[in-house]
Amino acid sequence: MLMRIADSTTPFREDASGDGVGEHITVQFQIFGVILLVIMSNAPERIAIPDLEKKLEGKSKPVVIDVRKQAEIDESGAVPGALHIPVEKVGERVSELPKDKELAFYCGGGGRASRAAQSAWDAGFRSVSYFGLRDWKKRGLPTSKTAKKF
Repeated sequence: MLMRIADSTTPFREDASGDGVGEHITVQFQIFGVILLVIMSNAPERIAIPDLEKKLEGKSKPVVIDVRKQAEIDESGAVPGALHIPVEKVGERVSELPKDKELAFYCGGGGRASRAAQSAWDAGFRSVSYFGLRDWKKRGLPTSKTAKKF
């Protein structure tokens, strides 16, 4: 019987014992790997700015949500047309967002936005992504002075 030991990068080897234990371990590993893959692929993802640009130019534009503090918006601007929901309020306000639209959360670098996107995911939204304003600005894209209060 062929089996893998330790992880998916270890080559197959013959199970000399013949007791079937190696087969059991392999099956458990394969099941865990499938479950992990399903969990990892069913969560908000960071969206590349060129992909976001295309979506914003299309018919079905995503709702862009700024989760930074007001002082950060005042200092560095916002994505034009973005709504403002501070990250600490997203969990209590997420049910007010449209379920039929894609949501794109952002902050300065993406960390707080990923947590906000996860809150939306946990509330049942399935078209959710996040990004960082730094990436937006690196592409020379415009900003507005403020985001819309939500």
